[in-house]
Amino acid sequence: MNFEIMERLVYVDLLKGIAIILVVMGHMFEPYTDWLHSPINQMIYSVHMPLFIFLSGFVFYVYNGKHGWLRTIAKRAFALLLPFFTFSAIYCYSKGLSYTDMLLMDEMHKGYWFTLVLFEIIVISTIVEMLVKRIRGGQKRTLFIDIFVNAFLILFLMVIGKMELIPTPYETLFSTDKVCRYYMFFQMGRIVHTYQCFTCLFKKQWLYVFCLFVYYVLFVHEGYNLQSANIVSFILPVCGIVILTNIVEENQKYLNSHGLLASLGKNSLEVYFIHFFLLEIIPHQILDCYGIVYLQIVVLFALPMACIGLSLVLAKLIHHSEFLNLILLGKGTYLKKIMSKIE
Repeated sequence: MNFEIMERLVYVDLLKGIAIILVVMGHMFEPYTDWLHSPINQMIYSVHMPLFIFLSGFVFYVYNGKHGWLRTIAKRAFALLLPFFTFSAIYCYSKGLSYTDMLLMDEMHKGYWFTLVLFEIIVISTIVEMLVKRIRGGQKRTLFIDIFVNAFLILFLMVIGKMELIPTPYETLFSTDKVCRYYMFFQMGRIVHTYQCFTCLFKKQWLYVFCLFVYYVLFVHEGYNLQSANIVSFILPVCGIVILTNIVEENQKYLNSHGLLASLGKNSLEVYFIHFFLLEIIPHQILDCYGIVYLQIVVLFALPMACIGLSLVLAKLIHHSEFLNLILLGKGTYLKKIMSKIE
């Protein structure tokens, strides 16, 4: 049993490692391409964040005990919400930008929207988990009830988004459109793990081939539009998740032979928080490469890896200070002491 749990975590870390590489590549390509219409960017953006959200749902659980829900939310607040505020504040200060404008007028929050949205999804999921458990008198919920409750909640979130019931400043602050967009991927990951659907869904060769075919057809004919929320914007990421998980499953021993990709996956949030600062210092001229296309391709792949490596080095330095480790990354001994008081 322990071996199966360990193997599953390694598998998740490998996928997180791939996801953060795609994130950094996407952010690095963005200034040099028409990011809405570039096939490379469309392909990257169609899967990297949905995959992250899916994996977060896959490992999601609510602590047991009387105050388990509070412990769950508190731990994620330190890991996601605290770094969101500290890193975005540092970024705004370093650029001479208004922090209030960033929160209330920039829906991307200078790139840090992901951790805020993930925290909100976790809060919603924790509350739903607690309410369903209380209604059922502590009994485990079935797959049917799970799908029904989440389908209703997804529909409710979509209606709120379409009717624009939330005032614009609050909609921007809480990134409600992204919560509506990504909540279903989180629940998909949670349901796959909770009901042990992984083997029957993601280890089937026919499903991999089918998703590969559907992804190719839809991508060629429709593309992936980040600014739309149609059925294609859901099917493409789902197919992308199935394809990537199948590839990792088939090549797990090779991908984990040195442990580098899994290690990157374990530290993917640190890379996410830090890499935005490094993107600014990369000179645009380095991508010119005298117009040599093959050299440009090599550089475009080498630069993201260099950015990731430097982010990991800076994260290691932060870990040496317990105070910085807490307020910047939501980790460390101080956090353990705080969490021990929430029982």
